[in-house]
Amino acid sequence: MTTEIMSADRLRALIAYDPLTGVMRWVTSPNRRIRVGSVAGFTFAGQRIIRLDGRRYQASRVAWCFVHGAWPTEEVGFANSDSEDLRLSNLRHASHQFHLQNRRAPSSRNAIGVLGVGRNSNGSKYRARLDGRHLGSYDTPEAAHVVYVAAKRSMHAGATL
Repeated sequence: MTTEIMSADRLRALIAYDPLTGVMRWVTSPNRRIRVGSVAGFTFAGQRIIRLDGRRYQASRVAWCFVHGAWPTEEVGFANSDSEDLRLSNLRHASHQFHLQNRRAPSSRNAIGVLGVGRNSNGSKYRARLDGRHLGSYDTPEAAHVVYVAAKRSMHAGATL
């Protein structure tokens, strides 16, 4: 989005944040069309965005700054992978690599449509792979996925599958 330059005090003067519900509301009206008490921001490309003093901020970063008094130094992601769920208990401050470990949907290149599962080179069985490691070959994609999920839970600290 942008490099955050707004202070936490200025942020708190503009919006109120409820860490239990994740809802942010305007404390002061930023313009004539927006009323005090209305929900702040808009959704764009699956992310909640809030415009403050002419700059756009990701709502997850705004929530983090509101509670902790400083802008996050790394990414703020979502433990349950729902970018609309801005409850403080759902926000995680960690590296991009850590957040990628929480992926729940297969990439668009995955022809099988099951996370962590692909076809063996001869096409007769399904293989499970994680971080470039072959986890085994199985008769069904579901069986391969069970092995993948178990490995992901043991190898990735950020995985919530």
